[in-house]
Amino acid sequence: MLVPGAGQGIGAALARHGAAEGAAVPVAGRNPDRAERTAATSAVWRTAAT
Repeated sequence: MLVPGAGQGIGAALARHGAAEGAAVPVAGRNPDRAERTAATSAVWRTAAT
């Protein structure tokens, strides 16, 4: 489950929910700091900003 725009809003919520359900969730977004914050607060994979 790849979640683009996972740095904030609905994308972040989807990434956290998917990770909580046991999915491997790589996150991507335009702002690497926000994507890192999402990854740090849940069990999602960290990726570079796109």
